[in-house]
Amino acid sequence: MNKKIIIEIHNPHINSEKKFLAALEVLEKATKINLEIEHDHEKSETSPFRCVEDLKRENYIMISEKLGEVLSLITTKWFKTTLKKADSDTLRLNGNIYINPKTGKYLTKGEWKLIQKELTRIFKDIFGNTDDMLIKRAIALGKVIQSMERYDRLDTELKDIDLASDIKDVSYDKMYENILNFADMHTGELIQDITNRSRKGVIEVIMQGYQEGLNSKDLEDRLFDKFATLNRDWRRIAETETATNFNNGYLIAELKENNNEPVFMQGISGAGACSFCQENINGKIVVLLSKPPIGSDQVEIEGEMYTAIWPGKNNFGRKKNQWWVSAGTQHPHCACSWVNLGDINDNYLIKLKNATKI
Repeated sequence: MNKKIIIEIHNPHINSEKKFLAALEVLEKATKINLEIEHDHEKSETSPFRCVEDLKRENYIMISEKLGEVLSLITTKWFKTTLKKADSDTLRLNGNIYINPKTGKYLTKGEWKLIQKELTRIFKDIFGNTDDMLIKRAIALGKVIQSMERYDRLDTELKDIDLASDIKDVSYDKMYENILNFADMHTGELIQDITNRSRKGVIEVIMQGYQEGLNSKDLEDRLFDKFATLNRDWRRIAETETATNFNNGYLIAELKENNNEPVFMQGISGAGACSFCQENINGKIVVLLSKPPIGSDQVEIEGEMYTAIWPGKNNFGRKKNQWWVSAGTQHPHCACSWVNLGDINDNYLIKLKNATKI
């Protein structure tokens, strides 16, 4: 019996691109084929705050350099050829294990376990403090930027800010305790997950190269390609976690300044914002609360209903069709932020538009 997949698109002339991508997502799931679609919310977006872009870039460079260290360790320490000319294609692992793919001799389970153990140690040593870079510095930066004069917030560069004392402040401030704990757990899990996947990916490349009888040069080329993919995955975490934690730090500072009373905020989206953010965040007015309202994310103020946000409100684990307006980032690579509605006037709107380029 022939199977059919029928996808109906109603009114294809309305929101055509959005509906087309949605249809491809359905086709992906139905056929179990990865079409490698680059959805608009998977592209890097630009924050209207210059210092956030600086911190995202600094964190990404740090992570890229660390990945380079891992690759260098593997290729220079593990893939050394022996001095014997006859064994010029032999790969030496950590000074103990010799890998000669052309002999067809398989490594023992114990030898593979040693490879895994060494990779785990290397990734742990190199990325051990990455979560602090993505959490405390970003939250402290949000606190600092919120405290500035509104016209200075958008243009201030990271190099002009000393975060040391503010990092200490947020570390011991009770108002930041919950968001720090959640960020530690969430970012830590993300880093642990990608570390495990990175280690697994390296192992798979080595095993596949071993089975195919690759020499050390070809295997190094394969690993280089693998690390290019890992670099992209790490970049997603660096960008998203930095922007999320900055927003939460900024919002908590707003609440502190207003004695935890509700605050009207307006969403701002940077250049290249996705369709979801353009429709649901940019220019939209929400109410900032210190904790979620009971039963939903809606709150009534003077007889009017508003969407509420609060520090820690997020879309983690939600499917795209279940996204709500988050306090941090709306999706991976998101760079949207919030500003106090009371800070906005005509001149500030002009400055915002110049910063966001939308």
